[in-house]
Amino acid sequence: MKKIIDKIKNFRIVIDREKETYSSGELLVLMFVSIAFGMMSMFAMVKAFTSGKDYVTLNRDLGKLVDAYNIVVDNYDGDIDKEKMIDNAISGMMSGIEDPYTTYSTSQNAKKFLEKVSGTYEGIGCEVYTDDEGNIVVGHIVEGGPSEKAHLQENDIIIEVDNESFVGKTSNDLATYIKNSDNKKVMLKVKRAEEEVYVTIKKDDVESITVASSTFTKNNKKIGYIYISIFSTVTTKQFTNAYDKLLSENIDGLVIDVRGNIGGYLDVVTDITSLILPKDKIIYHLEDDGNKTTVKDNNDKYFDKPIAILINGTSASASEILASAVKESYGGEVIGTKSFGKGTVQSTLTLSDGSMVKYTAQKWYTPEGNSVINEGVIPTNIIELSEEYKNNPSNDTDNQLQTALDLASK
Repeated sequence: MKKIIDKIKNFRIVIDREKETYSSGELLVLMFVSIAFGMMSMFAMVKAFTSGKDYVTLNRDLGKLVDAYNIVVDNYDGDIDKEKMIDNAISGMMSGIEDPYTTYSTSQNAKKFLEKVSGTYEGIGCEVYTDDEGNIVVGHIVEGGPSEKAHLQENDIIIEVDNESFVGKTSNDLATYIKNSDNKKVMLKVKRAEEEVYVTIKKDDVESITVASSTFTKNNKKIGYIYISIFSTVTTKQFTNAYDKLLSENIDGLVIDVRGNIGGYLDVVTDITSLILPKDKIIYHLEDDGNKTTVKDNNDKYFDKPIAILINGTSASASEILASAVKESYGGEVIGTKSFGKGTVQSTLTLSDGSMVKYTAQKWYTPEGNSVINEGVIPTNIIELSEEYKNNPSNDTDNQLQTALDLASK
């Protein structure tokens, strides 16, 4: 390349009105220079459009995949679903990493995932269930949601939806119909006491209920109780509202229940834990490519009374961050059974068609530097659910809850 550049420098091209033709040697050099600069420009553009990756290496790595795809598409004797082939190819690449948390989701499954962790969904804003007699019954109605605005009432029995009988169908059938319907309004025929009433509900974005709270009296003390189902984008606000309400009631202790909570957003559990721990206490450590970062509580306010956390085998990820922080940085109690053991953090990337790649980006460690991968968080009080609870589930028979309330009252 240096020889070519030197030759260009020493080669004098005179362009004027009198010179309209070039020698064959001049043309050859001009062609070579044009091709060289064109190729350099092309590789620069390709590198820019491939996020700085080496195009030659990228092309070599994917060559086998492209060859296999083209061979099958061009030669297979039968119909081929190309989109399905590509989805399966990407899924295969992810599974080859052998990390259960590095995955590929189709656009449809990605939409479901994002809806779950966003904490909002399009619907009518009420819960329904199937009773012992097979009726679809309206349960909890979301405050300020579409059903409340349309004056649907708890205990209404749904018998028709959009003029179609739903007698004999289940609450799941109803939920599926509403979710998949393109109609912006849903007309319900309900039985209310002894009369039948039509209720038209306009579908809208509804905030999922991820937090529930109440108070219990134990050992003559008032104990606050907060259940968290998932750490979604709406959970911080809902937890804060519930927590502040309990504080205003002058509770003597707090129980946080994350049994069955598979996790959620890291920043959400960080914000929630910061409400509880004293300032500068460690919440967790993050490791990224061998570099560790310590995340501490930066909130001046904290809870200065007994805390107990309820966990079980499906409490994972963000739930384990909360439980381990309360256990190791607060000295609180953890009750139940060993948690799931997910000590990694995932990032997501949405592709052009709405599909999604989720990949492990970091590891996290407890305040004392322990990894929970395959180990879980070990409760301070290991307690299995009693047979009495399994046969007759209630707050009174929930021996794990009762133990947590007892410890939070001391």
